[in-house]
Amino acid sequence: MWTAAHELGHVWRVDQYVKDNIATCEVEAEKIVGRFTAEFLIPTEIFRREAHNRLKYNKYMGGSLTIEIMMDLVIYLMNYFCVPEKAIIKRMEELDIVLNSVRQEYENVYFPFIKQFENITFEKDYTKTLEAYKSKEIELTKQIDSFYELAQIGMSIEVIDHQFNVLYAQIASALSKLGDMSKKSSEVLEIYNPLKMSFQHLESNHKMLMPMYRTTRRNKTNISGRDIVEVIDNFYGKVLKRDGIEFVYSEEFANYTIYSFESIIMPVFLNIINNAIYWVAYGNERKRIEIKIRDNEILIMNSGAKMSYTELTRCFEIFYTKKASGRGIGLYLAKKCLNSIDMDIYATNDKEYNILDGACFVICQHEGE
Repeated sequence: MWTAAHELGHVWRVDQYVKDNIATCEVEAEKIVGRFTAEFLIPTEIFRREAHNRLKYNKYMGGSLTIEIMMDLVIYLMNYFCVPEKAIIKRMEELDIVLNSVRQEYENVYFPFIKQFENITFEKDYTKTLEAYKSKEIELTKQIDSFYELAQIGMSIEVIDHQFNVLYAQIASALSKLGDMSKKSSEVLEIYNPLKMSFQHLESNHKMLMPMYRTTRRNKTNISGRDIVEVIDNFYGKVLKRDGIEFVYSEEFANYTIYSFESIIMPVFLNIINNAIYWVAYGNERKRIEIKIRDNEILIMNSGAKMSYTELTRCFEIFYTKKASGRGIGLYLAKKCLNSIDMDIYATNDKEYNILDGACFVICQHEGE
């Protein structure tokens, strides 16, 4: 479209008209036609109006213009006026809509992609290609939103952790005083004993969770399969019993030892077991989760739905999930955390591994370790 408008300027001899009517004009013909093309396809008033409306839509209140808002604005104006991004940037520069520093940052980030994009030959697949990029844009936007949510969750946990520790200390102190009172009164003792048992259960869970979200002053330790099973039982024992799910493990796994960080190993197993409970609970047949050792690899299997090829290859991608209310973060973090300690996790439908014919996850050392 830009090229057609530019050629129209030559056909109409816009450059000659300007020179004939402005005696002092010394601008080159191509530049004059270029200015005509810009005003013809991107009228100043309409351009200013749409740019202002889009900035308002993004709740831009003045001050520094972020690269995210800048990219959104450029893409929107490209779609609105159906012109290439260089024309939009040039028009912004001419009308002083954005600061040069922001424009330069945008060019450094966005132009390399544009250069590759321009090398594509568009014929019949032009519309499909644009649709694909639009779909990708929507997907990336959703991912960015999820990243913000994840960051907010992290900050919330920090606040809750602080508040919990304060309340925890207050409850422990009050319970201690109540214990002294219970020695003198049988009625108080009846109230104190169940409160004490509940608090001790809460205390044990709190102690197990502490190494999982505290990353400072961590030390490696020998973690046995029996330790892992105990944590699983503490967290999910009641749920497994309630849903009639059989949870079994081999003696070899119980005696298996991993020398690593509890803050990494435990959450990985808890996440996989939590996923297994979700999928196994929907099955009508035998409900079973099993952990065993094969060739020094840890197999975590369940009798739920079998994973498709797509799920096998994509389940560790961030934000990929098949759960109705899932976020697609757990398995991604599990893999990243294991990779950080020279371990890995993968999913398989290999019949020699996946003996329950459901989902099967394998935890192993990195190749060469």
